[in-house]
Amino acid sequence: MTLLPQGPLLEAESVSKRFGGLRALDAVSFTLEAGELVGLIGPNGSGKTTFLNVLSGFYTPDTGCIRFMGRRIDGQEPATLAARGIARTFQITKIFRRITVLENLLVPGLTDWTIGRQAAGEKARAILARLDLERLMDAPASSLSGGQAKLVEFGRVMMLEPRLILLDEPFGGVHPTLKRLMHDTIRDWNAEGRSIILISHDMGSIFDLCARVVALHAGRVIADGTPEAVRNDEAVIRAYLGVDDTGAAS
Repeated sequence: MTLLPQGPLLEAESVSKRFGGLRALDAVSFTLEAGELVGLIGPNGSGKTTFLNVLSGFYTPDTGCIRFMGRRIDGQEPATLAARGIARTFQITKIFRRITVLENLLVPGLTDWTIGRQAAGEKARAILARLDLERLMDAPASSLSGGQAKLVEFGRVMMLEPRLILLDEPFGGVHPTLKRLMHDTIRDWNAEGRSIILISHDMGSIFDLCARVVALHAGRVIADGTPEAVRNDEAVIRAYLGVDDTGAAS
């Protein structure tokens, strides 16, 4: 039996990231316990996607460190982190449009050399059935709607069986029926013990799904607590209204 390290699943300590003169993340510290489902909110440009990009290896932080399951991971490649148990989706959906829906799931599935193509195919078909996409498994991914393409991203995440899932705006432009399926899938993942960080401008979804919400503004954490506490936090209200600390509109 594999014993998990004591302490948080994920720790980010004083993480900063600059792009030229723009400080996208400013000494962000964040802790995620195993099994948590945390909503990450903030106005456009607050640093949310940059933070996920740092956690998943697409960016290397300029300062600070990140630990996953007790081991330092900042600066490691995305493929390495995926193999270690961190999977993500993207705000702009990234699927392989020239191959079939089933083949999209086989791409991450076949990175596990301990299983063959037949076993990976069976696993992929079961996941597609769970996501109500089984009827489309032989269709080219280019034929999918935007919401169905996002579900294919969900399916690819499921093929990796990660410990930590990072979701960047999964509900944008999605039909309500598919959105409900996404909600149910996220709840199922969390009930299975997977930890999740969810970015969304859909506050209804955030407050419905998440027991904890973290708010960013100008690259800094300005609130961290229950949905109700964060919703009523004065700093969060000012950030969303575009008002600075002096009370002047920004």
